[in-house]
Amino acid sequence: MGIDFNEIKSSDDWELFAREFFKSKGFNIIYDPARGADEGSDLIIEEHLQGLLSNNNKRWLVSCKHYITTNRSISCKIENNIVDRINRHNCNGFIGFYSTLASSDLQKCLNELKSNNSIEYCLYDNRKIEHEIIDSNMEKLLLRFFPNYYSEQIKPISKLSDSIICLECDYCGKNLLDINNNDSLILYYKDLSNSEVLTYIEDIRCVCKGRCDAETHKKYIRENLIDSCDELADYKNPYLFLDKQIEVIKQLNRGELKFSSKAFKKYCYINFALAQTIFRQLTNEEKEKVNYLINYYNL
Repeated sequence: MGIDFNEIKSSDDWELFAREFFKSKGFNIIYDPARGADEGSDLIIEEHLQGLLSNNNKRWLVSCKHYITTNRSISCKIENNIVDRINRHNCNGFIGFYSTLASSDLQKCLNELKSNNSIEYCLYDNRKIEHEIIDSNMEKLLLRFFPNYYSEQIKPISKLSDSIICLECDYCGKNLLDINNNDSLILYYKDLSNSEVLTYIEDIRCVCKGRCDAETHKKYIRENLIDSCDELADYKNPYLFLDKQIEVIKQLNRGELKFSSKAFKKYCYINFALAQTIFRQLTNEEKEKVNYLINYYNL
């Protein structure tokens, strides 16, 4: 299910959303949205462009139009006097920020302005906005402006320390904590020749399903290790996460399970990383305690 832009009820809130969106992308806000007449300008933003030999700033006029309730496309009749508005506010380019689509005549008009007046432009419709929000992991933006979508679709990463503890595929390097990634495995490689315990875990790998899983399997088979696996997505379920920890504790207590030093360190790291998808946001004091544990276990 995609983001429902009807969650933003008013044009004023749409302008505020645009401001926070571009702020999240790293733009400087020159003029905030204002209630009432705004001389054709909804928002003025600026970006810093750094080249090999020189630096400069580019100023954009952002026109915010929120017609999602009628699903009306934005036409030249709605979006008028673009050149005058750009010149009045000393801008270098134009951005249309719309909850619906730009009409073909508006796109034609903007192409002509680009050809005749060298005015750069960029159009954001609802699907492009959604794509950038999801790809850039703007959870705070979703929580503030799209709370229904946030609560139904997103469980954000809760930083347990000063920075996010990454969990990548041990074969291809893909981010396994991505909110859309539920297609990965935790592989446990067991050494059956070890007679000390019933189950001796020699190594643990986190991989994507498919090629990464298959190639990793080949490597460890050559080392005469037997593998078993868990769905990584199961560990993102609070109940299953706790259930698996208790089961490991039971096996350790019964003397049935033992980890190699390398596997134990990896097991601790995986659980620290996955806990970020389960736990609530921590206070600074709580993060300091977690930092102590991370250093203690040398993760």
